[in-house]
Amino acid sequence: METVQDLQRRIEGTEDLGSVVRTMKSLAAVSIRQYDEAARSLAQYEAAVRMGLGFVLRDWPFPPVEKATAAKPLALLIGSDQGMCGKLNEEVHEVGRTSIEAMADDPSKRIYIVMGERMAAQFIDTADQPEKIFTLPSSVGGIGGAVSQVLSTVNEIREQRNITAFHVFHAQQGAQQATEPRHAMLWPIRQALLEEMRERQRERRDSKSRSLPYYSMDRGALFSELVGHFLFGSLFRALAASLAAENAARLAAMQGAEKNIDNQLDELRALYRQRRQMNITEELLDIVSGFTALEQQS
Repeated sequence: METVQDLQRRIEGTEDLGSVVRTMKSLAAVSIRQYDEAARSLAQYEAAVRMGLGFVLRDWPFPPVEKATAAKPLALLIGSDQGMCGKLNEEVHEVGRTSIEAMADDPSKRIYIVMGERMAAQFIDTADQPEKIFTLPSSVGGIGGAVSQVLSTVNEIREQRNITAFHVFHAQQGAQQATEPRHAMLWPIRQALLEEMRERQRERRDSKSRSLPYYSMDRGALFSELVGHFLFGSLFRALAASLAAENAARLAAMQGAEKNIDNQLDELRALYRQRRQMNITEELLDIVSGFTALEQQS
């Protein structure tokens, strides 16, 4: 049976653990807001890129867009470097591999790159192994550099392996649960999206606006440059959303842990009071018994 001192030590240890959990909970909440704001900050940048693409394509009867085929897809799976984020990595990995295997039956034609050590661990017992493993940025300031590294690797693989499409699988914050997996094909850009950009620029021209854009460089080179910026913005947003989702999952886990710790503290404190009352009762009985014995002797 635990003594009062043992229970006191357990209570103190549980309170210390609760303090750590509350700190992690606060950090996760702050991180979610920062990553959400980082994704929203791209709005003007992406609008400018879309406007540029629409203007370049405005007078092209057939946009120079490659058709997506399932012959040799490249998939980027974004997970986490740290734990305590629920089944985020497992769910994204499951959706990613199922989708890519449906596109390419031959394992030699399936190419994966991953972000996050925990995501890389999902491939240990599989036939497919990632070509490259990237470390996730630890703050908002590192997202841009991480995206540039990934796109550089994607371009190298595209030139060397003749990939036909670039897919991204990542987690995002869900309505019914903390996170849910999401799939987006970043390249080739969807024909419908390019048509939408072009139509907006045609409407702008028809409205006789005085602020029409102008360019003097080669149209094909400009289009390729704008596509690069479009991919950068899309991948930046996907990575920011994944990092926000990771922290949302961690926040949910910490909330559950905090509730369990509070319940355990209530039980320990109740047991501590009960045990302390028993000790006091035993001491009082000893005093009464001793006094009675002395009284009988005298």
